[in-house]
Amino acid sequence: MQLEFIEIPNEQLLQVSQTIGNTGKLTCTDQFVYLDISNEFIYQLFPLMQEDQANKPDYFSEHKSSGAHISIVYPGELISFEQLSTAGERFEFEIQAFGKINFNHKTYFVLQVDCLSLTQIRNQLGLYSLPIYKGFAIPCYHITIATKSILSG
Repeated sequence: MQLEFIEIPNEQLLQVSQTIGNTGKLTCTDQFVYLDISNEFIYQLFPLMQEDQANKPDYFSEHKSSGAHISIVYPGELISFEQLSTAGERFEFEIQAFGKINFNHKTYFVLQVDCLSLTQIRNQLGLYSLPIYKGFAIPCYHITIATKSILSG
């Protein structure tokens, strides 16, 4: 099943995002592959969010080490990364839009990014072209800027 990306107009946020470096280092840890990118995506863009009760992502704290990133392979998608010869290399990406993805009682506010190399990495590993998280196809490569609980009721 595939989740949906819903675009949200925020011209100021998009303009500021274009001033932050658009490269990341391919990083592999514990069956998780991601582009390690500048934390400025969170520091500069989170204050421009126009959402009450939004929080910085859980992984963006002093206690968690990943910081701002673009997920390529989620835990459980792969058993071994031995085939990944591009670890440590830098890749460029292009910011396309700002929007949200609703999943598992949370809204994720994200920058949609395009990077053909990320799809090629997944293909090299024999994986579906987009990441799969807990059985759901993520609709796009993205940078999570904030999250917000979806109240049930």
